[in-house]
Amino acid sequence: MKLVILTDIINLEGVNTALGDKRNSFIATEPGDICHEYTFVFNMIDNLQKTETPILLVLFSGRDSVAKMLGDESSEMIVTVTGNQNSAYYTTDPVGMIEELLNTLEQGE
Repeated sequence: MKLVILTDIINLEGVNTALGDKRNSFIATEPGDICHEYTFVFNMIDNLQKTETPILLVLFSGRDSVAKMLGDESSEMIVTVTGNQNSAYYTTDPVGMIEELLNTLEQGE
């Protein structure tokens, strides 16, 4: 199972350091409608399944509906983290949460 991190946090310096060489790629969605964004990210996740790399970091719009659809449809582990207080995926320290997740996964390897 691969890990896909969806976030709307632009400043990810600490996360990039924690990911190191494990990151498959960093992708950013383009502004557009929900269907376009969902399809774009879903296709990137599908491509990830064909690689050996376990992690994909996605900078996306932060729309809850996109995150929910991806989580419902993908067989990969989707973690959504946002700084938007109105979102179901809100956390007060999104970068810290992602770093902690990555460190926990690394210790389990």
